[in-house]
Amino acid sequence: MARGCARRIVADGDRTKQANADYFNFRHAWGVNKMILPTIRDLRLPPSEKLTLLILASHLPNVFPSIDTLTEETGLSRATLHRCLQSLKRRNYIAWEKTGRSSSYTITLPMDDGRSLTVRHQKSHGEITDVSQLYSKNTSKNTSKNINSVNEKMHEEFEQFYSKYPNKKGDKNSARQRFVKTRKKGTTPEKIIGDLQAYIRTKPEWQSFAHCATWLKQMMDGDKWRNDVYDNVEKTSAVKRLQAQWLKYGNIGKQPWATDQTRLQEERLIQQAFYEATDNEKTMLIDQAPEGAKIPGNVVQIKAKTKMRVVQCD
Repeated sequence: MARGCARRIVADGDRTKQANADYFNFRHAWGVNKMILPTIRDLRLPPSEKLTLLILASHLPNVFPSIDTLTEETGLSRATLHRCLQSLKRRNYIAWEKTGRSSSYTITLPMDDGRSLTVRHQKSHGEITDVSQLYSKNTSKNTSKNINSVNEKMHEEFEQFYSKYPNKKGDKNSARQRFVKTRKKGTTPEKIIGDLQAYIRTKPEWQSFAHCATWLKQMMDGDKWRNDVYDNVEKTSAVKRLQAQWLKYGNIGKQPWATDQTRLQEERLIQQAFYEATDNEKTMLIDQAPEGAKIPGNVVQIKAKTKMRVVQCD
């Protein structure tokens, strides 16, 4: 049997063929039931809809049950049952089609690996339908779209992370691959960026920032993120970090050991602090700013002298 196709056995009156078909049908229906019943159980559905779907699945490999049979077995009224069937159809869990004297019925359930398990009933004279796993073109297309969407999102997350990384030297593609690798293992972008901020805060002034790909490699144990590296680093706000930095160093840009990286780091910290700060905190930061500090243009620009501070608004 070709993969993705249902195999059909036609009973022509021969008892041996009919017996073989019955056994084949029973064996495969039992196997599929073992797969689909737990799947239905785990679906987030209203109780009446889940009950209806379970009862429908319990009729494998028999023909499509009548409305009377379903109302009797579910204990639901005909009106409620009709609402459940229509809702399941809208959710794409079931579909049915009437063609002449035949009734065709389909259950389609999502699987853990992103594919769909499709179970079909078909009724016609002397005909038995096997139950098999069908992988439709639509399912493949939807799976591909989902994968592409996830990958695009991860690449966007990487660009956001990379924009915050202070050292842009090195192989960006290698950094991207490592970022995506650990994201696929469940590490959140918030965790990665949070650890990056901790790395920036705790790096000694004399030490250069590692290349992005190198830092990501150091933060990974195989393909898993080392969650405990910065657990003991105090999660202080950007406002408090900026205040502490100004108190300790003044204007870092004027220090003899200052580099382009440390100046850029201070500039980003100032921007982040003013972004997070309340109006009162912004006023306080303006008062505390050392001479020559580069305050964001949309706030104020400060020029300080020994005993006089000139504030110029843009």
